[in-house]
Amino acid sequence: MKEKVEKITLTGEDIESIYGVDKGTLANQRAKRQGCPYFKRGRSVYYKKTDWEDYLFSNPVLTSDSILKR
Repeated sequence: MKEKVEKITLTGEDIESIYGVDKGTLANQRAKRQGCPYFKRGRSVYYKKTDWEDYLFSNPVLTSDSILKR
């Protein structure tokens, strides 16, 4: 039986299906040189999964409940 191998890179399609962030938003961020770091190979764009998760969780919105827990 094959073992499931976890991907270390994500495409825009992967991010859209997993996290719900539109591919167009990612393209706009790249054009503005904003957002998560990425890599290009030819016309394909890849994001390191760890970089994407670090970027995604880097600016949490603090609620009054989360501040009280600190």
